[in-house]
Amino acid sequence: MNESHGRKRNGNRKSGKSPVEIYSFPLPAPDDVKVEVNGAKVRPCQMKNADFCAFSASSGYEVLVEINEPIRKAHVRPLKRGIKPVIKGKILSFKAKGAGDLVIDIPGRKPLFLYVSAPDTDIPSPRDPKVKYFKAGKIHEAGEIVLHDNETLYIEGGAVVRGCVRALKSKNVKIRGHGIIDACNYPKGERRTIVFDQCVDSSIEGIISINPASWMTVLGACERITVRGLREIGDVLSSDGIDICGCRDILVEDCTFMCNDDGVVIKSLNLKNPLDSLNDWSRDVENIITRRCIFLQQSGAAMEIGHELRTKMVRNIRFEDCDIVAIHGFGSAFSIRNADRALVKDVYYENIRVEHHYYRLVDIRVLKSMWSKDEERGYVENIFFKNIQAALTIYNPGYSFSLVSGFDPDHKVRNVVFEDFFVDGKKVSSVHELDLYTRDAEDIAFR
Repeated sequence: MNESHGRKRNGNRKSGKSPVEIYSFPLPAPDDVKVEVNGAKVRPCQMKNADFCAFSASSGYEVLVEINEPIRKAHVRPLKRGIKPVIKGKILSFKAKGAGDLVIDIPGRKPLFLYVSAPDTDIPSPRDPKVKYFKAGKIHEAGEIVLHDNETLYIEGGAVVRGCVRALKSKNVKIRGHGIIDACNYPKGERRTIVFDQCVDSSIEGIISINPASWMTVLGACERITVRGLREIGDVLSSDGIDICGCRDILVEDCTFMCNDDGVVIKSLNLKNPLDSLNDWSRDVENIITRRCIFLQQSGAAMEIGHELRTKMVRNIRFEDCDIVAIHGFGSAFSIRNADRALVKDVYYENIRVEHHYYRLVDIRVLKSMWSKDEERGYVENIFFKNIQAALTIYNPGYSFSLVSGFDPDHKVRNVVFEDFFVDGKKVSSVHELDLYTRDAEDIAFR
């Protein structure tokens, strides 16, 4: 059967359903799941570890999902959205409003992501010489795309661009659209998908990144960068979501990560290699904000500072209003692992919800590891948790715990505050209630 790929609108006043714009990609689809939005068929894309659909909606919409067996239980996550699906046999349905990504979680099955965007009202002209424009409905074998000052890469919803993106010492560079960048042509470990190297005043917005060979998005020694509405699915080890290396004044917001390593990672290191980096990224890090993001980790940490921190200072780091849908394997929700000489200070975690974790909830350490290069050990101080909600399952008691540990009495972790930190609905008021183990740490407070 022939299928058309690209963009199509559905919905009309007569039916009472708001218009949605559906993006259909020329990629393999699963044969055991069907999706409709506002009565129109949406063709899912099949990945090794997840499936996904993409569409834009400005107001309310209705979703119907049918699988090949009876559904006994299902959740629409993040749970903060308060969406309760109706289940009838092999079909679940629900209503939702506006932009904001969702994860349909049916036990025993891969997650199904719904990437729901706001309509794009500022589409650049394909005729603009400063725009590299990829149209919907086909796979573009692009290879390495290099962006220079004031250039835009625009990928339409329904387009697949196979390759990677590089910008070096550039300003006002933009990567935009609702399409896909697919790094499937690169051998494991060979190329990072998107690298901004010493760029300023630039942005990445709305695209979907799949099939990485290594880290998916990298900001190296950059300043004043915004990453908004980025969606990533990675299954190889080392498929970090965003690595922020030696940067200042970075905003990451409204993104959705499914990684087989860390989600948002803050580092300082000299990565130099001819394929990914030409400059030294071992600079001080400051003023990094991550907010309103969704994490579903196969392994690794959701929010990581470390391991490589080969600089003097890492400070003023904020994680706000995020949802950790799941952390599987040996990952942790809140992670600072300082394996080099830096002083990590003034880190804030506020309004974070952890729906599932297995290994460590909090992991704050000064350590020496296989990733260390500095001989001198560092420090960690002034770490603040506020309004944290962490759920438990039957798998947590006896197996899940937290750590706050310095390296030795001269390289401590100091001043860690847990304010309104709830585990399984109960406010935590002691290290025992958090199941927290400490060493070479002082001034740990519960409020």
